[in-house]
Amino acid sequence: MKKFISGLIVGLILGITLGTVFWLLKFPGAPSQYSPRFPVAQGTLPENARHNGTGTVGFDLYANHKAPPVLRKEDTLPARKTSTWGTSSQHNGKYILSETLWIEHDRQLYQIGHFGKEYETQPNRYMSMIKVLSVDQSRKITERIIIPDLDIDETFGPFPLP
Repeated sequence: MKKFISGLIVGLILGITLGTVFWLLKFPGAPSQYSPRFPVAQGTLPENARHNGTGTVGFDLYANHKAPPVLRKEDTLPARKTSTWGTSSQHNGKYILSETLWIEHDRQLYQIGHFGKEYETQPNRYMSMIKVLSVDQSRKITERIIIPDLDIDETFGPFPLP
């Protein structure tokens, strides 16, 4: 009976371990390998997406087209999302600040803004960054990026709906 119970326990532990490994191997890799959440539209934003008299954002706003939205269509205006990130400079001492903003309408993504700027710093420097993405009452979108270690406090936009 002791052999049966110990065999059962060993079998259970092996089963749980192998099952866990199997499911972990099924998970996808890095987010850069994911497909976009919605197809990227080639045309311009439809006219009916520009008008919204409800006092809400009216569209989902993405800073990464492979991740969940930063601001959602039901958020009330003015809407604002603050996040803190860790970032680092490149080996050559440059820091490139760049981002593309997307909105989703009728299950398609539309690019509404893109910015990019290069800064000189020291190689391999780690810094903290604060990002503030906001939509004002007139539905213009801005992103403010603050990196205290580099004395960067930049506002990109406003990006009106196209």
